[in-house]
Amino acid sequence: KLPGLTKYRWRCILAGAVATMPRLLKWGRVETPICPACGEADETCEHIFAHCRCYNAIRFRDLEPRVWEHLPDCLRLRGLMPNGTETMSAELSLPTEADDRAGLAATVQYTLLDVLEERQQYLPAELAPQPR
Repeated sequence: KLPGLTKYRWRCILAGAVATMPRLLKWGRVETPICPACGEADETCEHIFAHCRCYNAIRFRDLEPRVWEHLPDCLRLRGLMPNGTETMSAELSLPTEADDRAGLAATVQYTLLDVLEERQQYLPAELAPQPR
């Protein structure tokens, strides 16, 4: 059970509906699509969750960089564990038992949520989620 704002963020991650800078630019809310955290690239979901160096401390807190980088995109970018990851698991020494795989998925999911929460500090206050 997730509290309100965290649940909203989780739904955005699952749906690929994170309000990234290119989306906010298209809506006329910001002036540039560049990542406000690092300033090095357009801020896409892939950039936020997989590449932005400003979130490395969170991203690699529980998983080594080589493991994170080799996770399937559905897990690394959306927190969804795919079926049939036995070959991936053998290469990276990832769990193969259902409970252990669920634990890995939960670890990645909470990491994605923490990255998204950390991202909020780089955005202007008026872009924070507002209560209805």
